[in-house]
Amino acid sequence: MALNRKKIVKYFVPILMFLVAAFQLFQVNNDGLTRWKGGGYGMYSEIHYSYYEVWITYQGEIKEIKHDEKIEGISSRRSRRLILKVKSFPNNRNLRALAKILKKDEGYPITIQVWKPKINIDNLSYSRVLLKEITE
Repeated sequence: MALNRKKIVKYFVPILMFLVAAFQLFQVNNDGLTRWKGGGYGMYSEIHYSYYEVWITYQGEIKEIKHDEKIEGISSRRSRRLILKVKSFPNNRNLRALAKILKKDEGYPITIQVWKPKINIDNLSYSRVLLKEITE
């Protein structure tokens, strides 16, 4: 019995680590999770998500939502958390949560876009890449 327990413990940790890494890679490739290197010790391999841009198109108005902007109807602390969550993990669930709070009239569609800055080192040019877009 002790031998089986040792084998379970011996293989459990590597299998668990593999599953966590596989899930992380899946989210990076499919849900827009930020890539990282160095075991997550602050060594990002791309521009930090706080520089991502969130643009809202609603009732004919196009507006960028800043990270410290107060969203009407919720506390400023909750709105900051939600905007950072959308920037750091721009998946459909987070964008829909933001759309639900921002949308005041059901007759108008709302479009939310998350843009990532891109810098080309060779020619020192700046551009943006659309990470995620939803229309509700």
